[in-house]
Amino acid sequence: MKFNFTWYNIILVLVIVIIIVLIIDNYFLKDSEEGFKINEKKYKNLEDTICSSEYQKQQLRGLLVYHEEVYPILDKISQPEIEFIYSYIQNSSLEDKKNNNHVSPYTYCINIKKIEGNINSSRFAFGTKTKHKELEKDIKELAKEINIDLPNKKNDLWYGVGWDLEEKIIKLYTISKDNKTMICYVYKTERDNENNIKQIKYHSKKNYDVNKDVTYMHKNGKTIEQHNDIQKIDNVYYKKYPKITEIVNDMNNRGFTIDTYSEYNDTLNIYFE
Repeated sequence: MKFNFTWYNIILVLVIVIIIVLIIDNYFLKDSEEGFKINEKKYKNLEDTICSSEYQKQQLRGLLVYHEEVYPILDKISQPEIEFIYSYIQNSSLEDKKNNNHVSPYTYCINIKKIEGNINSSRFAFGTKTKHKELEKDIKELAKEINIDLPNKKNDLWYGVGWDLEEKIIKLYTISKDNKTMICYVYKTERDNENNIKQIKYHSKKNYDVNKDVTYMHKNGKTIEQHNDIQKIDNVYYKKYPKITEIVNDMNNRGFTIDTYSEYNDTLNIYFE
């Protein structure tokens, strides 16, 4: 009788251990899949289609993580815009990231309003510092699809395309050949129920003086400092914008790091890559 009772206890303990392991796997280890380790199987076909390097796979994962966990980018734009982003990923390279790293080839931006505390996570941009011919081709194709009359970039190179979906804005960027100046052409958009751009109108222009540590944006008669290639936001902003810690920690947990930040009109813009 004693022997049978001992085996009963052993079996009971094993069952309890298995249940605990399943609970841990289901509720805790799942969190370790955050960051750029998003559901590889689900996106394998897309990955195989547009990615030929580990860097490009990282770019795709970053896009999909942001889309699924922060802001549904791909559900809010048209197919030509999605194709532009996929083409950016297909042409992206580690060289683009390493060269002049104070000028980022892509960004995901979250801004915080000081007074209302509202958060806008619908800002993002993709471009290049090395493959301007490929990007020019893609920008011309996108412009034709969404009916933009491209500005005269003169001797500059095409640098990228950016979005602020909540503000209904799309932006085209050019950069000088020495990477020292940039121009941003801002367009206001209206979309239909399927997120196609049905109306687009030129709105304004911003000029940038690009330096290693600080980039100066000239907008509406004001000059705004954009702090480049930083690891931490200056402490003075944490009191003004209490949500910084939560946002930064959340983005870090998903695999993103702070690249740049700026403040304009009581709004803090935090750029991640």
